[in-house]
Amino acid sequence: MSFIIGPSKFSTYLPNKYVVIDLEATGNSKFNYIIELSAIKIVNNEIIDEFNHLIKPPDFRYIDDTSKVSSFSIKNGKKIFYIDSFIEKLTGIDNKMIDNAIQESIVIKNFHSFIQDNVIVGHGMANDINLLNKAYNRVLGIDFVCSFVDTFELALIIDNAEYSLVNLCNKFGIDNKIIHRARSDAYRTYLCYERLKKIINDDSGAIFREGFDNKINSMIASQKNNMNRKKIKKFNGMNWSRVKNFLESVGNLEDILYEENIFVSNFINDRDRKKIEDIVEYCGGNISNTIDDNTGFFISNFNVDMDSIDSFTQVYRNVFECNSSSFEHKEKNIESELNSEIEANIEAGKIYDSNSQKYDEFYLIYSSILKHNRIKVMSFEEMINSYDLGYNPNLVFDKSLSSMIYDNTNNFYLYLDGINESNVDIIKKNIIDKGGHIKETLDESIEYIVLGKKDNTFINSNEFIKFIFLISTGSSIFIVNEARFEKKSME
Repeated sequence: MSFIIGPSKFSTYLPNKYVVIDLEATGNSKFNYIIELSAIKIVNNEIIDEFNHLIKPPDFRYIDDTSKVSSFSIKNGKKIFYIDSFIEKLTGIDNKMIDNAIQESIVIKNFHSFIQDNVIVGHGMANDINLLNKAYNRVLGIDFVCSFVDTFELALIIDNAEYSLVNLCNKFGIDNKIIHRARSDAYRTYLCYERLKKIINDDSGAIFREGFDNKINSMIASQKNNMNRKKIKKFNGMNWSRVKNFLESVGNLEDILYEENIFVSNFINDRDRKKIEDIVEYCGGNISNTIDDNTGFFISNFNVDMDSIDSFTQVYRNVFECNSSSFEHKEKNIESELNSEIEANIEAGKIYDSNSQKYDEFYLIYSSILKHNRIKVMSFEEMINSYDLGYNPNLVFDKSLSSMIYDNTNNFYLYLDGINESNVDIIKKNIIDKGGHIKETLDESIEYIVLGKKDNTFINSNEFIKFIFLISTGSSIFIVNEARFEKKSME
């Protein structure tokens, strides 16, 4: 439990003036919003002010055959819900109560004014801070930043045991009649905190005080390490093609895979899969069984190269797409064209069958990339080689990569089908005058693709498929409009 969310920090002292908080939430990982928020302001063990509201989240879900709900509201003539039966039973809050509650934006603004710069006290703070941070981002456009004390951590220092709030109350003989409502949980946390604070402050042998100080130092170090990891991950996400080469030469997988969701090819054998799972566990990543919006890496059993992309492009439209031209042929009933279409499909099917393992993997990536996911592809060999070379966290930001990071050579590819013909020479001149290079082939070396101002053909082109796969395999390619070069020429 010893970790810190975002910029919030574990308080370096045990305050006498503080705000104790608790919240209830929808409780679904993909639909997680605060539905009740409470805060109690304390000065010298006395309650001086309180804040408590049910919250109407900014989104809802429609009821379908799979929904497990006990109550609902009506929106646009349809049944909607925020929480399922489990959360409703746990908290006693129902969907009608939530639908009639105050809007999230109003509650969060008032909550922010209420807590001011006080130290926050809570039990098991990680999830609460995470949810508040997301709400602050939505409503205020800022992070939820606070110094906090976690009674879970204090109890761990004293008893070396992990207490739920209910069990911690039982330890101190505190009444547990009403639970899983924000106000009652906040109040019981306040009572527990005061008891824990007294134990630490009255510690004659200074054992608990030393444990508290060590906990703070440990969490500060952990936060610094996590912030560095985030910086490294951001860097890696922007420069994946270069980082892949770097990985092959010096390793450093831990910072690359830490907290990432990783999908492993279904075609990798059990022995190699076990190796990958062990490496991912060591690096602090997570093995994912599906490709979705949270997938960061795709571990394949083959290297993705341009030949593979070219052959996939050849069969993609015939095997995966419903080509509209085939319908036109049927309407015209032109037998020769129909026969050619059938023969092409049969030939494409043969190519696909002989390479189906690769193409099935490609299609998963392709579908995900079309949804704007930036999945990075790494082969099993690349992963093993990087792991075997060892871990050196200092090399990512230091001089060893500086020459690659600040490479000023720009390679451009012009998608001529969409560019105004009269602008082609102007575009080429501007690129060359700025020290750039125009390439005839769309491959890993390309950094910019130039499209026409009103181009609608690129997305249906073979170049677009190549672009998708180059992005998915780590290339950092940006699309620019020809108008950019017209403006530069006028300057």
